[in-house]
Amino acid sequence: MPADPPRPTPDRWSDAEGTHVSLFCQIEQVDEHPEPSALFSRLHQQGEIVGRGPDLVYVRFHGEAQVIAMPPCLLRVLDTAPEGSRWAPSIRRPDQPRLPSRATCHRP
Repeated sequence: MPADPPRPTPDRWSDAEGTHVSLFCQIEQVDEHPEPSALFSRLHQQGEIVGRGPDLVYVRFHGEAQVIAMPPCLLRVLDTAPEGSRWAPSIRRPDQPRLPSRATCHRP
């Protein structure tokens, strides 16, 4: 019996829609998380990715000086950027499938 083909490794820096989260890309918080940094008051606020850790991204929300660490699955990469930002769009090839959307984050 043939072995199953290897499954693609999910991108650990994928947003809620499966798009790769690049440094300096523009994001929006689209989901809530019980951890203190993912405040409900930031839901639907936009910001910029300023760093990445092993399982977290570091976000500076517009109008705030504080950098917040949060799981990327709470965010959505935006297709537009404010004028004058260092943002570069995250490119997904047409043949690259979207990962299934996750309602909640599960961290080991």
